Amino acid sequence: MRYATIAIIAILLVTALHEPAAAGITKAAIVGAPLTYTGTCPVTLRFTGTVTGSAGTSFTWSFNRSINGVTNQNTIGSFTLTKSNSLAEKDSILISSSTKGYSFDQLWIHGISGQSDVYSNKATFTVTCATPEKPVAAPTHFKATTDPAQCGNHVAPLFGAPICGAALQAGDLVFIWDYKNPNAVDGFRIYEITGGKHKKVATQSGMTAKALNIKAADAKNRCFAVAAYKGDDESLDSNHYCTGKSGVADLGHADLPITDIRTTWQESNITPGAFYCLDTIGQISNYAPPGQQMTVGFQYIYMPGSGPFPCTQKADVALRGAIQWDLSKIAGKTLISATLSFTNDSSFGNGPTPITCASQILYGVGNWSNAQSLIPGNP
Repeated sequence: MRYATIAIIAILLVTALHEPAAAGITKAAIVGAPLTYTGTCPVTLRFTGTVTGSAGTSFTWSFNRSINGVTNQNTIGSFTLTKSNSLAEKDSILISSSTKGYSFDQLWIHGISGQSDVYSNKATFTVTCATPEKPVAAPTHFKATTDPAQCGNHVAPLFGAPICGAALQAGDLVFIWDYKNPNAVDGFRIYEITGGKHKKVATQSGMTAKALNIKAADAKNRCFAVAAYKGDDESLDSNHYCTGKSGVADLGHADLPITDIRTTWQESNITPGAFYCLDTIGQISNYAPPGQQMTVGFQYIYMPGSGPFPCTQKADVALRGAIQWDLSKIAGKTLISATLSFTNDSSFGNGPTPITCASQILYGVGNWSNAQSLIPGNP
């Protein structure tokens, strides 16, 4: 009996060693990122699950999602492990508001033949949605000014003008700009941006400032901008303002009233014996035409004579005009540019007595420079 027992045990051991291992899932795990989040929402949380087991094991893969204590399943599908004995799948959860309860993602491996369900660890997460601060807005309508009243309105409506007036009188380069809510920022910084530089030249709490150490007279062909700041945050630059080659000037516009208009003429090459009208008006050096008319240019005239002994008269007539304006509106100011506007009219009425026949002169039809040779003694 002793030897028989030993033989039976040996046979059982050999049989056990040659029996294949049972199929099954040995491990399920999940990791995620980020698991703690504070910032703008919505935000997407991403997870990766891994299943390990015996080759040939078939199962169904689901993710158990619990958001604020409410659970739902996201079934990925059915799988069979290969010789690698491992399989990974991903899950993502979109969170639109702050989490207030127990929240996690977890693997649920079920439908395993001959084995109960397997659950992974729980990848818990918290989300805090924060309202982002709006970026600091940039100032608008940035420019230099020489107008105390305009500058004063940006300082204070009642007493700003005297303050600005003193700075302008001192020759300072003064800037103004607009900002919707100046109290919402800590202040403003003026930068010189000439030639690509970005150098701060002034800091101001209100919507006006003078550029330190820069006089208006020296600010020629220089460019500037202003930015708003709050704490460490600074806005983009405002519009750029460049002074130009004339520097900063109080550029105004004035329409000048006319105080006098005169027309003068010179006759030449008159037909011998011609008289009366042309002879008579030729003796008058100048006259004021009606309204604001002025005759200029030159004309070759061929017309019947007038008077008790009519004859044909010929004459070359060169005409000049002169206008006098009232300059009181621009007295003491530097003139940058002037524009003359006029209407070229082909009609001309009779002049006042004693030259009622001035209409016979008609109107100038040629460029004045072409009439130089028609004026005897004209330089």
